[in-house]
Amino acid sequence: MRRGFVITISTILLLMVILLFSQANQNRMREEQRAVMEAHLIDSAAYFFDDAAEDFRSMLGPAVEISRNSSESNITFRDRLPRGGGDGLLLSNYGEFVADYSNKTNSAVSLNSSNLENGRLIVFSNGLRYDRNSTSVRFYSSSGGTNATAYELSIFSNAYRKGENISSLSKTGSVRLTIHYSDLSGNRDVSGAFDPNAETVYSVNYTDSPESALLVRVGSSGSPGSVGVEQNGSVQTDMNVTATGGWSCALDYAYDVNMSYRQLNAAKEGLLWVRKG
Repeated sequence: MRRGFVITISTILLLMVILLFSQANQNRMREEQRAVMEAHLIDSAAYFFDDAAEDFRSMLGPAVEISRNSSESNITFRDRLPRGGGDGLLLSNYGEFVADYSNKTNSAVSLNSSNLENGRLIVFSNGLRYDRNSTSVRFYSSSGGTNATAYELSIFSNAYRKGENISSLSKTGSVRLTIHYSDLSGNRDVSGAFDPNAETVYSVNYTDSPESALLVRVGSSGSPGSVGVEQNGSVQTDMNVTATGGWSCALDYAYDVNMSYRQLNAAKEGLLWVRKG
């Protein structure tokens, strides 16, 4: 009888050990599954940010090219003016897409594009900015001067010009400036310089559209050493704006749109970085 009692107790203890081991193993598996799920959600958030940044680059532009040599960097923007109302419609449609994605994936995704809607388009990691509204673009710094040493502008307008003062480009100043201007009347290629702390405006007027004018603002408009192009009226203008400077940082840049992504314990918030090393 004693032997049967011992066997019974031993069996019960063995079953308890097996049960405890099974529960511990299930808990461990749940923790591992939760860790895998959270890692997957974090990856999903990162992928969504990358995809959104690429979507904005494709929808809105401009094309941005960054190159570097041993002593200086070049940033080129390829853009077009005027913009019309298409950008606002694209933003509205993309907002609807984000809301639909959020509902279908049981996530909380929000997009704040108010800065972009107010013309604050691209921000660089070193404080440089590229703004654009329907009629103008501007390259400047949000703090201090741009520290640009040279600019090269290539501009084409699809109209005949009535008059211009680009040919009288100043030759004095610490920032080099080259303008390649072309329209239906011909070409102007001029080189000069400007004072980064004083604003200078160069303009072109057109014969078939008296209310239209192209303005190139250089100097202190926005910040020391900035440059901007304005196209007033209906004349279409394509442009390349290249800024050169001794910027030693990575020159990462993002669209000035703040996005928040939350799903379970995964969360990510920030700007839409197109190039971030």
